[in-house]
Amino acid sequence: MNENYLNKLEYNKILELLANYSVTYLGKELCLNLLPSFKQNRVTKLLHETLEACKLIVRKGNLPVFSIPNTSIYIKNLESSYSLASKGLLDIARILKLSRELKEYFYKDESFDLSDFPILDGYFSSFYSNINIEKQILSSIIDEDVISDDASLVLSKLRQNRRKLESDIKENLNNMIHSRHLF
Repeated sequence: MNENYLNKLEYNKILELLANYSVTYLGKELCLNLLPSFKQNRVTKLLHETLEACKLIVRKGNLPVFSIPNTSIYIKNLESSYSLASKGLLDIARILKLSRELKEYFYKDESFDLSDFPILDGYFSSFYSNINIEKQILSSIIDEDVISDDASLVLSKLRQNRRKLESDIKENLNNMIHSRHLF
């Protein structure tokens, strides 16, 4: 479409208003990059998607969507055989949790007739979730700066030894301070 027409219609302002309703960076990005379509089959498909989404929200309520961070840098790091820092792992766990909750939202109620939502069914079925990985990350990493003692057996033993050494040093220093013998 001609750029002049879009400017006259203040199309970018409309997209910005739409993007403000998106919770995720991906949704905002998609909203800001929308272009008008004049192909009947494309418009029909998008209208059907919108209709299904509206019906789903009316029947089941709002989706359990929360803000997620941009993970493209983590994916690039993994593709380059780098490891992830704790923040990256936590962000991945949050995405796995969101994916699992979205699947549960759509599929958990067995009495819910999915035949009314063939387009959305395709989207929801493509979400990847792995509760074991999600739980392992969330139980191993307390926050960006703190790894749980239970993250691994080796870490647990190292920290146990460290605490014992600190305790022994403290005890020896106290003994030296309170001893009658001066050195």
